Amino acid sequence: FRSLKACGLAPAATAGQSSMTQWDVVGGADKGGILVREGQDLKSAACEERLSHGAVIEELRKVGDRVQYRLLDGTGPKEGWVSFKISGKDLLAARATPWQAPVVLAEEPKPDPVHAKGMKFPEMYFPKNNPPLEKQNYAAFVESYISRLMSGKVATPPGKPAEWEGYYPNPDFEARRSEVESNKSAIKQELSEFTMPPPFKRFTKPVLEQEAPKMLPGEMYGLEVPPTLSHLEKLGAAWLTKAFRAARTLPADNAVSKVVEFKRLPTTSADAAGGAGPKAFLTIEYEKPDPSLHTELFVKFPWATEGTKAEGADALWRYKLSGMTDTEFQECTVYR
Repeated sequence: FRSLKACGLAPAATAGQSSMTQWDVVGGADKGGILVREGQDLKSAACEERLSHGAVIEELRKVGDRVQYRLLDGTGPKEGWVSFKISGKDLLAARATPWQAPVVLAEEPKPDPVHAKGMKFPEMYFPKNNPPLEKQNYAAFVESYISRLMSGKVATPPGKPAEWEGYYPNPDFEARRSEVESNKSAIKQELSEFTMPPPFKRFTKPVLEQEAPKMLPGEMYGLEVPPTLSHLEKLGAAWLTKAFRAARTLPADNAVSKVVEFKRLPTTSADAAGGAGPKAFLTIEYEKPDPSLHTELFVKFPWATEGTKAEGADALWRYKLSGMTDTEFQECTVYR
């Protein structure tokens, strides 16, 4: 087929349109889709995810009543084997018209007024036609900078610009910078008192699945860490008190007295809150109310290796995030 097409003897498909046989998935409406297997044989391994009802697939190879496909539209495994029928009921129906990928028109780039005027580096931070920076909101300044940085219009990191004629300081920026500088020594001292974890060591999938359900001591604080949201919910206020004290978030003379609400976020469907792990919102109370302590908390866990996706489990993704890379420690370090 490829050689005929290269010679111009085969009709070319329209842009975004496949020239192979296409099928609509008409079965599985009551089961969340139809079963997909990795191989042609009905005894081959079944894929964890089903091919959604209403999906569009492209036929790669057909053997008897089985078809190997590539997913064009919908959700489910990108490739695999499915059956045309089951118990006399159609699972697939040939499409009357070829499916075409939606065309996304790129937006015309808007000229950056700073570069259009040929302004120099200091003016990229503080254009002369802007009001004095002490009258500007610091967050707005940062958001503006990030927007320019992401669009490739700024090539240098943010920070205090060099002073020049007519320079005026931003009191909010300077106050924050001074606070960071004064905290550096305290932070270094605090971190020096904790044991830093050893170099990352990759896990095999069987070992990870064996160790992941256990409540193991953390490498930095030595505190046993609940492996799942369910464990955390059962441990409640007592464990949160230990954890906050270990991290020095909570003074020794205070404690978490109550978990008012433990709200899990969805892990499946279009409402899924991210894909790197199950999450929850916690509302807590302290024995001694303190305005410097947060009562509305966000919790994020790695995927469990046992259970369903709705329960917060995904063994394959857990292996990719924990067994192959040091994702968890990197993320915890950033939050800390």
